[in-house]
Amino acid sequence: MELRQDTTYPSDPATVFALLTDESFLEEVAQASGARSHDISVEREQGNVRTRLHLVMPPRGPDFVRAMVGDSVDVVQTTTWGPAAPDGSRSGAVGVEIARAPVQVRGTVELTPSGGATRYALQGEVKAAVPIVGRRIEQAAEQAVRHAFETQDRLARNRLRR
Repeated sequence: MELRQDTTYPSDPATVFALLTDESFLEEVAQASGARSHDISVEREQGNVRTRLHLVMPPRGPDFVRAMVGDSVDVVQTTTWGPAAPDGSRSGAVGVEIARAPVQVRGTVELTPSGGATRYALQGEVKAAVPIVGRRIEQAAEQAVRHAFETQDRLARNRLRR
């Protein structure tokens, strides 16, 4: 199942990138997500930055999904950003692993300047390796990823306004 999210932030790419890779911002995102517990890391090496959020979430979605994952869901989201281009744009890879669920999310992220603002684009695919109910699992995972993106977007806009 295809996953696409697109938004524009009212700041330059360097400012948006600094925010998206800031540990205190990622902490705020984790708390706003409703995670029971979380662990965050940000690694910087030669212009590349890797963020990792490990969230322990309450189960959501249809009953058959909840039965599959149990009382909690371990979600690990990793984003690896490459170095900035001369215009400040950046691109990277994003992956989401969900423990005890036969589903993966893989995609790309981009930050590009857009007339004094920054366009943030996520494009990816949600895949479930389960016959018959795979499509329903993909839909539940896609909704969860979309919710996480919307939470991040809302918090980023609030921070950028300050």
